[in-house]
Amino acid sequence: MSLVLFIALIIQLIRSRRKWKRLAVTLQSDNVNNNNTTTTASAYPRPRYTIVMFVLVAVFFYLLTFNLGKAFESKKNKSISSKSGLDSERLSRLVLVFGKYELDETTFYVLICTSMVLFVALGVQIGVLCRKLKETQKKKDTTIPTRQSDVKSLDVVIIGCGPKSVGWFHLLQFLDMQNINVTAVVDEQYMDSPFPPQPFVDLIGMVREMDIKCVSSIKQLGMFKQQTLCVIAGKPVDNPRLFRECISIGASHIYLEPPGAPNIQQLKDMSSLAATKGVRVYMGYQRTCAGYIEQALSLSKSIPKSHIFFCHNETYTSNDLHLAVSEEGMVYSIQELAVLVTQIGINVEEIVNFKVNTNKLFSEKQIFHDTTSGDKIYDLSRVAFKITTSNKKIASVMVDRCGGLLSFAVVKSKLGKELQRFQSLDTTQVKHLTSELRDASKQLPRQCMIESDDFLELKRRVVKSILSESNIRGLVSIKEGVQIMMLADYCKKEIDTVLPNPVNEED
Repeated sequence: MSLVLFIALIIQLIRSRRKWKRLAVTLQSDNVNNNNTTTTASAYPRPRYTIVMFVLVAVFFYLLTFNLGKAFESKKNKSISSKSGLDSERLSRLVLVFGKYELDETTFYVLICTSMVLFVALGVQIGVLCRKLKETQKKKDTTIPTRQSDVKSLDVVIIGCGPKSVGWFHLLQFLDMQNINVTAVVDEQYMDSPFPPQPFVDLIGMVREMDIKCVSSIKQLGMFKQQTLCVIAGKPVDNPRLFRECISIGASHIYLEPPGAPNIQQLKDMSSLAATKGVRVYMGYQRTCAGYIEQALSLSKSIPKSHIFFCHNETYTSNDLHLAVSEEGMVYSIQELAVLVTQIGINVEEIVNFKVNTNKLFSEKQIFHDTTSGDKIYDLSRVAFKITTSNKKIASVMVDRCGGLLSFAVVKSKLGKELQRFQSLDTTQVKHLTSELRDASKQLPRQCMIESDDFLELKRRVVKSILSESNIRGLVSIKEGVQIMMLADYCKKEIDTVLPNPVNEED
């Protein structure tokens, strides 16, 4: 019995120590600097009472063993003939016999009473500890999960994720983000294709292993049961339809790749629909979150009448320049226009001067051919222009599809003197990206890889804005997207005026 009790006490101590340690680690990992941690930790049971009880029981068993050694006397030499008489005497004196030893009634009663007191005290203590442990577990089930539930999660659906598409890139980034639960992937082009590209098959296989639903139509998703961010990365001509379908199944927020629609009227209709349904729409202008642009804007705002110049470069070669050609044209993909509208406050109505640098080194329009239909497409390979508004705001933009890895922003004085230049990448980043871009196995758009940090920062701000239900700096709404498209329409019209379509030599 002694051995069993000792082992039980030791096991109880070990289990209690592990529970206290787990509770302490949980509290510490939740919030090291939280003032409530100390108060909460102090409410948990401490091992001192169990240790005191363990010591008392140990002393009791020591005394019991010592008294038994003194109280029992060996009867080895007693004759067997007197056994019956001794038994009668023992019974009359309530003598308890332990094998070869016997305990007189005084010692017996003392030990019985002491044992009862100690066991009752031990039982009470065990009951108190069990109650405290239950209360602790109850607090853990109520208080701690409540604190964890404050860290909300957001369901995300990716629409359009073919190989080397921006949707593919969005999917990979969202999968690595915290507080994000990617619930579905929709792709109309490849999901039901009889011969989809192998990289797409591999991606969908990986996604399905993560219990993410993969379908070919938004309508197959069913109604959303909680707030969901739909990331629409389809073609501009398809975006209005995809936009309406997302809202019809209960999307609470939409991340819309710019320009968002083929023309400004459709984008206005989408904006009106979102406002009517209470859906908040974020435009995917990641350049508004670029660190070097934010630094340049901060310096420019601190210098009166300063002039800011944005140079956006891309890494296409002359041979693969046709891959950069889009249906809407290069002007509508100039992210810096979003910076001009949302950060500098340039509106079409206030423009008093729009000057295009017609030098071929800075602005050039070329003839391309659609790989599917063979139709001619006239688009810019590079362009540079300067905008001046009626309230004396001045900004210049230069875009070069073959300009290289580095983009930059320059803040100039009123007289045109360069005050400071801010680059998009440092030397280490350039070396790293150069090696990554050589990897032909990556199924990601080149520009997404170059601007990966900007894309990720934009996503983080969008998620933070949704979960905190607040406005975050650098995010572009669909209403501002309408203003940006108006500026793009204006720029395209002015550029086409001074840069007419080139004549094909074959013609």
